[in-house]
Amino acid sequence: MKRVSMLPEPVLSAGPFACNPSADARTGAPEEYVSVRKNGRIWVGAPEIHLNKETATLTLLGVAGGLEEEVIVMKLKFEGVGTYSLTNRQAFYYTSAHGHVLTSAFELAPCSAGVLEISGYDPAGKLLEGNFRLVLTKEQSNPGNEAETMTFSDGRFRGRVTV
Repeated sequence: MKRVSMLPEPVLSAGPFACNPSADARTGAPEEYVSVRKNGRIWVGAPEIHLNKETATLTLLGVAGGLEEEVIVMKLKFEGVGTYSLTNRQAFYYTSAHGHVLTSAFELAPCSAGVLEISGYDPAGKLLEGNFRLVLTKEQSNPGNEAETMTFSDGRFRGRVTV
């Protein structure tokens, strides 16, 4: 398999990852990540990737913690390396207070599509990587979040698949 190097933006200094056993020794960047421009600002989360072999459903999550947890979710029928169009309820984003109370929810508009490209998959090492872009519309939001849409551009991910 040809290995594609995809580092999250911005490339972080080695400092925070110097003691991280899952960091790439050459760059200091984490080996597993989800990185995207969310409404123009850099957003970085940890990947959670699951493949249901019975249904061939691949679920990719990017999770960023804190007081308000943020999660981006993409689901598709996995057929290997390639470009996938995401429609209907195949992609959404939500925030929650302490992981328990939903504070906002965004999903693909009925007539729009997102794109998820899987550029590399190593079945033996269970490593998946690629990029994505989405525009999601507000379904539910607390009064503090006035955004009607969430634009996710320049998205990149790399992570281990659990089966």
